[in-house]
Amino acid sequence: MLPKVVRDTNDPELLKKFLTHTMGLLDKSQKRVHELEAEKAKKDQKILKLDDQLTAMQKRHFGKSSEKRSRRRSTSEYKLTLHGASLLPPPDKKELQELTEIEVS
Repeated sequence: MLPKVVRDTNDPELLKKFLTHTMGLLDKSQKRVHELEAEKAKKDQKILKLDDQLTAMQKRHFGKSSEKRSRRRSTSEYKLTLHGASLLPPPDKKELQELTEIEVS
């Protein structure tokens, strides 16, 4: 909104001074906007650089092997077992001979 003095006057010198002052403020504002945009662009570049460095460090630290999924076994490799049977190795022949028979009636 224009100041009352500017609205009510018809003096060309006063209007010229007001316009000059306003244009000066506009120029300062535009320069400041450009400065802020340049600062933001530098910060964005720094963030991108740090992000790239982080990604490279993660790849070096964890390597490709940690990103691989475990190898799936085919269904022919699975054996049907009783609960807990897979925790112990199967008995050998000597252990099987030592087992006693139990008659169930």
